[in-house]
Amino acid sequence: DAARAAGSTKAEDSASFAAGISALGFAEHEPISFDKGWRVFARRGMGYLEDILAKGLSSSPEPIDKMLYFAIQQLTYKMACQQASLARQVYDALARSTEDYLRGTVLPALRGMTGEALLRELRARWWNHLFMVHWLNAINTHLNHSFVEQGDYACIMSLLLKPFYEIVWVAHRAAARQA
Repeated sequence: DAARAAGSTKAEDSASFAAGISALGFAEHEPISFDKGWRVFARRGMGYLEDILAKGLSSSPEPIDKMLYFAIQQLTYKMACQQASLARQVYDALARSTEDYLRGTVLPALRGMTGEALLRELRARWWNHLFMVHWLNAINTHLNHSFVEQGDYACIMSLLLKPFYEIVWVAHRAAARQA
């Protein structure tokens, strides 16, 4: 544990975990149902990232709120690792949420674009997607260790990168090549 290596005690780690989970409206030892946990993740995790992307990434984007990051990571850890039966649901929901974002936000933004404007927008949307995937992977890295390695599943990074190719690039490949 990096926290313990930095000198924190098990009691301090436990207090941090409790603070993170309670910040999202859950008690430390409360079992979290997938539906309730995912609603919070969708609103506070995915929604937060989508808001950042909607504002636009600059050369120095706003830093991710560390307390929110920690709380969301704890939420998905508690859902997927402490309740192993939910790991597959969390894994699948991450893929669906990414696909929904691409279909609902990225594809409409590209619709009707051609030439250089299409290439610029594709590039911007690809960088946005990389930003989102980076953070979702970091938040859910425990799934790689507790779920992916135990089965025949793609790692979180691959799971979340592939939809951009399948949904966005395939739909605009011919127009991009003509540009």
